[in-house]
Order: sequence, then structure tokens, then C-alpha cells
Amino acid sequence: MQKKGFTLIELLIALACGVLIFGGILAIFSLARIALEREGRRAELNQNGRIAIERISRELRQAEAFVTSIPLTDTTQGFPPPSSFEFLDGHDPDSLTYLRYHLEGTLLYRELSYYSFPTDPQTHVPVILLDLDGNPPGKTVVEDVIIAENLANIEFFGDKTVTIRVTLQNDSMVIYQTSITARNVPGSGD
Repeated sequence: MQKKGFTLIELLIALACGVLIFGGILAIFSLARIALEREGRRAELNQNGRIAIERISRELRQAEAFVTSIPLTDTTQGFPPPSSFEFLDGHDPDSLTYLRYHLEGTLLYRELSYYSFPTDPQTHVPVILLDLDGNPPGKTVVEDVIIAENLANIEFFGDKTVTIRVTLQNDSMVIYQTSITARNVPGSGD
């Protein structure tokens, strides 16, 4: 009577096939995980760019005056677009508060501030005002908060309409650009 069973060679072949199948499944899983992480980082870039553009656009539309001088185009000779832009906030015209968006490293900050003279620090004055001795007002920063990260660059340029270009980068690059007309700035929207 012959005993039925597996030979050593059959067992080794079955084990090798199992290891190959398991290795293939593991490789597919690993590639899927890498692709998912990459797409997650790209989605984060897109969200940061969208948030930055929307926030700046909403506030810039209501601006009362521009403090920062900007070039007409992004290729104006000798006048590169700044990575910082300050303007008079138009949401509360009685308070004379200023907003400044500025890039530090890869972080985009939104600064809220006001200007006043040392003799009367509680009274907000326009940035262009001079005291009796011809001195400009001092700046008081109320808050300076991060609103977006992973920015490689931000540029502001234009005339009556301000163009904002945001470049975001981690292992991929995304560029957002929009143009905004500040409705309350004299000469804008003509």
C-alpha cells in the first residue's frame, strides 16, 4: 500500500510560488501607498494655493489704498514683483487698519496692523500722515498669522488690477494666478 503525500520538491515549489505571490502583493501595496502619499501632498499644495488666493482676493477687493508699490508687469525692468503687499483694509473704514501678506521661507503670513504717533498711540492714522516735526507714524502689529505653507514664491504686480501669482512646491509644483480689482481704491475699476 502506497502512502499519499507531498514530496519535498512539491513542497518547495508550492512554498516558492507562495513567496512570489506574497511578494507581488506586497510590491503592489507599497506602490499604491507611495502614490497615495504623493497625491495627498499634491492635494495639500492645491488647498494651500486655493486658500491663499481666495483670502488675499477677498480682502484686496475691499482695499481702500495700496501702501506697497508694485510694478506694472512681472517683467518690468529693474522693478521685480514684491513678495509682500500691504494695503488699507476696507472692511472697517473707521479703524484705519492695514493688512500685509508676506512670505517668510515657505510660509505665507497675514499681518494686521495700524499706524500711530508716539504722542497718541491709541489713535490710528493713515500711513502717509506726518506729525508736526515731519516724522512718519510708527507701526503696531496686532497679529501676524500663517495662512498657507509650502509656498516657493508669491508675486504682486499690476496697475489698476493687481495680479497675484502663487507658486507652491514640495515634491511637485503648482502655480495659481488671479487678477483682482480693488473696488475702493481711487483709480481702480474705471
